[in-house]
Amino acid sequence: MDHNLYIVLLSLLVCFLFVLVSLEWILRRTDQQKTPQRFLILGSVTMGIAVWATHYMGMLSIQSPIPFLYDLTTMSISLAVSFLFSYVSFFLLHYTVQRQQNKLWAPVFTFGTGLLFVHTIGVLSMHIHPVQTDAWWISLSIGSAFLFTWIAFLTLIKSGNRYKKITVSLSLTTGVSLMHYIGEMALVGGTPTFNCIMNFRYRTLIY
Repeated sequence: MDHNLYIVLLSLLVCFLFVLVSLEWILRRTDQQKTPQRFLILGSVTMGIAVWATHYMGMLSIQSPIPFLYDLTTMSISLAVSFLFSYVSFFLLHYTVQRQQNKLWAPVFTFGTGLLFVHTIGVLSMHIHPVQTDAWWISLSIGSAFLFTWIAFLTLIKSGNRYKKITVSLSLTTGVSLMHYIGEMALVGGTPTFNCIMNFRYRTLIY
């Protein structure tokens, strides 16, 4: 399955930048005790956009002779799910840090599950038939989501890391991207390929 490399790279950049902005809000929640809920909501919304946009830009990058039809209602549900799971995972992460438990299983499980739901709902919104399942690729996709989420959250709660925000952003961007493209192989079939060909619909030849 061919993908437009430019759109793929743009989706990675969008994810990285939005995650950085999200982390700014989330970390500011700890400093600003007067309005912590506002910063949590802003950070969760930004993170939700990062996850959702990466998936849908990844699907828009698919180059197929058959046009895909996207269901707006399903896409909206996917975006709402991304917001919800981001909020719950950050709330649980903050609760864990405040209690000094350092048990990451709850926020990691929540965020990783949200990634899987967003991807699955996104694939369903494209009305792809038939949808196949491959246990090996599905397992690898799920493993990527939870592994890089765990690395990101573990880095986030550690102090003294000068490049913490960048490390967390890179980790989450990698996790979201790998889960999307590996999951695409598991549900749609075919190894993703990437090319740099830009197709222009309108061309004027003057002789």
